[in-house]
Amino acid sequence: MKFRKTPGLVACALTILALAAAPVLAGQLPISVTAIPLGAKDGNSNEVVIVVYLGNTDGSPKANAEIPKQGEDPNGGVELKGSKWSFETLSVPDSYAGQVWKDYRQMQLVDMRGQLRIMQIFAAVNASNPDETRTLYVLRVLPRFGFQGGQKDPLQWRAGTYTFRVTYKDGKDQGTALGTLVIP
Repeated sequence: MKFRKTPGLVACALTILALAAAPVLAGQLPISVTAIPLGAKDGNSNEVVIVVYLGNTDGSPKANAEIPKQGEDPNGGVELKGSKWSFETLSVPDSYAGQVWKDYRQMQLVDMRGQLRIMQIFAAVNASNPDETRTLYVLRVLPRFGFQGGQKDPLQWRAGTYTFRVTYKDGKDQGTALGTLVIP
């Protein structure tokens, strides 16, 4: 049996499948980030803050963003899994690392890259005008390292540039911002 129109039928079937599998278009949430090192510098473990502006799809400020709860371990930071927020450390200076046993059979410790660890998220509110809608969210960050899902240990900052990604997803709407933190 020979089908002369097979390529056309296959293309049509693939187009229909692709359209059926395509997600409903989501709105883009306006988001921007600024990292402020405060007193953090090479060799110390001081706090850093990341200030996030978050908007609605229509461009108005998002005054009701979900604030994730604190994790079970008070030193472990915020539990982002299952929340509308996500945070990822993308790159860190080479020297920003801690020593771990990756394998108990090894005779020496190995370096594990450090992370920016979110310790708390809260909404910034203008104290002189409490009726003002909150549009800025503050992420308190400390330097940490450790295995995924495990306890994180303190680490000292190293001079250089740290890059990160902050995402907020509300239903099908999502906003993502890339940011940099420079430690002197």
